[in-house]
Amino acid sequence: FNKTASDEEWDMAGDRNWTNFYRYWTAKEAVLKVDGFGIGGLLACRVISVPDDKHIDLKYKDSLYHIEHYHYNNHVVSVVKGKNSVRWTIASNHSLTEYRETPLLTGV
Repeated sequence: FNKTASDEEWDMAGDRNWTNFYRYWTAKEAVLKVDGFGIGGLLACRVISVPDDKHIDLKYKDSLYHIEHYHYNNHVVSVVKGKNSVRWTIASNHSLTEYRETPLLTGV
C-alpha cells in the first residue's frame, strides 16, 4: 500500500482496503499512461481529492487530472476524464473469443 500512495493520500480514501488500493493504482496508472512516463512515476502522481466513490483528482508534473471510475464484477476501471464526459457501455453474453475481439468495457 505504501508504494502506491502516501499516508496523507490514504487518509483521503477513508480506509486502506483493496477497493481503494485498486482505485488509486488504476487512477495513477491512467495518468502515467497519458503522460507516457510509465509506472515508475507512481509516487510522483499525487491524489489531491477524493470527491466520491467514482472520482479522484490527481496532480502530476504540475497538471491536474480528473479520473472517473467504473466498478464492474469486482474490477475497477479508471479513465482520465479531462473535460470530456464518459459514457460506459457494458457488452454482455460474449464468449472468450468474442471478448478478445470486442472490449468488455469501453470509455467514450
